[in-house]
Amino acid sequence: MTRRKKKPKKKPSGLSPLSPEEESLVSSLLDELERVEPALLVDKVTTPEIARSLALRLPADCKETIPVLKALGRVFSEKDVRKAVKKALFRLQKKGISVSSDPAHDAKERIFRPAPKETPLAALSGIDGTGNRAVFLALPQSPAGFDVAMGIVNDELGMLEFQSGAYSKKRMKELNALFRDRVVGIMVNAALPHAAAVTEQAYARTLEKTADAPEDYLEIRPRLLNDVTLPERPPAYEVVSEEEIPSGVLTDNQLEALFSHSLFISWVIAPEDIQPLLESFDTMEDSPLILTDAQVLDRERHLKENWIAEHYTEERRSALKYRLEEMAYILHEIGEKGMARTALAAAGSLASQSGLIVSDPVPARLLEQSLDLYRRAMEDTDEDDAEVETAPSSILLP
Repeated sequence: MTRRKKKPKKKPSGLSPLSPEEESLVSSLLDELERVEPALLVDKVTTPEIARSLALRLPADCKETIPVLKALGRVFSEKDVRKAVKKALFRLQKKGISVSSDPAHDAKERIFRPAPKETPLAALSGIDGTGNRAVFLALPQSPAGFDVAMGIVNDELGMLEFQSGAYSKKRMKELNALFRDRVVGIMVNAALPHAAAVTEQAYARTLEKTADAPEDYLEIRPRLLNDVTLPERPPAYEVVSEEEIPSGVLTDNQLEALFSHSLFISWVIAPEDIQPLLESFDTMEDSPLILTDAQVLDRERHLKENWIAEHYTEERRSALKYRLEEMAYILHEIGEKGMARTALAAAGSLASQSGLIVSDPVPARLLEQSLDLYRRAMEDTDEDDAEVETAPSSILLP
């Protein structure tokens, strides 16, 4: 009587069974499979046990399954994980799904051909009449994905809106496009140090005003400042040489062309600031004194000069200079190089000048345009009995 040979006992796996917490993680990874890039998903796999379980449970009907399996094979060298990956790929092949190569081969290729390092992305909008602008930042993570931050900042009030989070490269691109669509006006790509300087200025203003900066910015700020050196001068001077900037006093035609540009449509002096000047004009017209046209013009000029000297303090002139320099960069990036040079010339006229209209062509031009706007608005109100509406200052669409 022949003895039956005993079947050799199956060697136990070298990997431990999953804990309830690990089971929960595997389930959550499977739920995220179609929403997160493979490399970013695998980055959340912390142990070989989780890797093996995930490989065996990946669905065959998901396009991300094969990239995830290959990524697992690249990251984990344990024999049981490799066997699980090969078994999953073989199962897919039996169902007629094409598998280009096995993970072990991909891992060898990766040693000699490292993945290209992602570059950061930054974008800025123009500045509206109240100092608002949009900013978008995307900092590459390791090994994959991006830290994304976006918001609305104000060069006087600080950070008005700000949010950040970790996203895959695909989702980062979607958020970038969505954010640009919501912004009123145009956004241009900018160097990361430039965008960092804009957010840092807003951060400083926030601390001056409230001492309570957005938590989302505080989370990304260390990474941002670690990756950049803040520019020592406005970036507009990096793209426009000082030799190209017009010298001498700008003409009324040059300033009119600049401030009638669509990017400056909301650069209007606030109604509450200009109302006292309009009332002074009304008082002069109601005066019992009979004035010649020349005397009326001379008095109006005097009132305007006094108004500019009072309202355009050194601080306000500095803010206006900053805005013009930033807008010069935006103009240059959209191809309006001549207008960019005019904006820098206008900014230069605000440096260390007196408050007189003779030497302050920029405030004088803004005042004249604002007066014309309000006068037309008041005429329309008289005719139509409608409320006056000024140019929009919101940087985001509702």
